[in-house]
Amino acid sequence: MFRPNHNIAISDRRITPEVLSRLTAAQKRFAKRERCARRIILKQCDLANLDLTSTCFADAHFIACNFSRANLTDASFSRAVLYGSNFERANLTRTNFESANLRAAVFDHAKLHETCLNKADIRKGTLIHGQESSGDAVYDEIETSFHEAELRGTNFENASLRSVNFSGAKLDGVKLRGADMRGSRFHGSDMKNIDVTSAMLQDADFRSAAFENVELGESALILAAAAPSEPLAREELECIIQSHEAWVDSEGKEGKRASFAEQNLSGHDLSGRNLATVSFNYANLSGVRLSRMVLAACDFQYANLRGADLTGSDLRGANFCHAVTTGAELEGCEIGPLEDTGLRTRMPDRQSA
Repeated sequence: MFRPNHNIAISDRRITPEVLSRLTAAQKRFAKRERCARRIILKQCDLANLDLTSTCFADAHFIACNFSRANLTDASFSRAVLYGSNFERANLTRTNFESANLRAAVFDHAKLHETCLNKADIRKGTLIHGQESSGDAVYDEIETSFHEAELRGTNFENASLRSVNFSGAKLDGVKLRGADMRGSRFHGSDMKNIDVTSAMLQDADFRSAAFENVELGESALILAAAAPSEPLAREELECIIQSHEAWVDSEGKEGKRASFAEQNLSGHDLSGRNLATVSFNYANLSGVRLSRMVLAACDFQYANLRGADLTGSDLRGANFCHAVTTGAELEGCEIGPLEDTGLRTRMPDRQSA
């Protein structure tokens, strides 16, 4: 049996292109099972912005390493241990992570086109900060996250995706056949041409997600219960809005305050209406026209506002925390404090205006 006689272990270091070149050469010897081959083990190293195109680090270990904004096109990390590593805004086009350990990894805003993650372990994991020996260690449970990532043709077949965050992600042509997705969150995500046949979807959160051409197979009943409803009919929507506007004009004496929490309003034009104080919590508002509206003190938390038009609307005191606003038009909006309420506009990055 092949056994590497030593490891190449590096910790807490910035990896330069020169060092990367030497590591790549050593990895080639390891891949060929040469007599003096050594396994690559990097811990908490910085590989941000590096060009790793077509490199092969199969079976290597990269523990809590930083690959943010790196180019990993056509790279191979099959069976590698990448526990707690950061791939934020990285280019992972055709990267091979087959059977890799990616627990507690971060892929936020990354590009994953035709990326291979089949049979990968992508569950949440625990990261340790400080020294266990001195008793000052802090244990943080970190979920793997694909927040607002772009996934096109990505292969997750038979992957372990329990409790993963896909909020705001764009999934097009993604293969999730046989994947364990129990407890994962897809709120505000766009799911187009995906295959979830034989996937485990129990307790998955699809609120405010948008679906188009989904291959369900035997997962149909589970997804039907978890997925958002069909868009509200125009007649029903108009009745709700008129009743709410009467409630606002009469200071609550007539009509009824509206709530569109967890509702699907995609495809509607609500321009010019007064929906102040309405809850759009977890609502699907993708592509909806919301221009020149009174939306003061509205709750848009976790809503899907991808591509929505809010130009010229009154957003004072509105809460957009955790909402997906990619491509939303916000020109000319009135934001900031709402008089006599103590409320301020809160944007998705949790900053107040």
